[in-house]
Amino acid sequence: MPVAGLTITLAADEALASNAITEMSSQHEIVLGRVDGRYMAAVMDTPSPSRSRDLHGWIESLAGVDYLDVVYVGFDPDPPDAPAPQPPISSTLPSP
Repeated sequence: MPVAGLTITLAADEALASNAITEMSSQHEIVLGRVDGRYMAAVMDTPSPSRSRDLHGWIESLAGVDYLDVVYVGFDPDPPDAPAPQPPISSTLPSP
């Protein structure tokens, strides 16, 4: 699951910026952080790289967003209920 740390530069128009924040907060894959002037931190946690790209484009298209900077990209490890990885075959063979 791709996780991206974002810095969002909001529009100078406070009404547009407020509308963009409202729209972004409606997306369960986006966690909005503190707003400092026109800058807002956010985290985007999506199920796939393609969804991440789609959501990135959607954020950029909002009228209240002037710029979107990706400051971090990472991938979550497998969920806790995922099966454990199997050891390499060479480690399961008896030593000669």
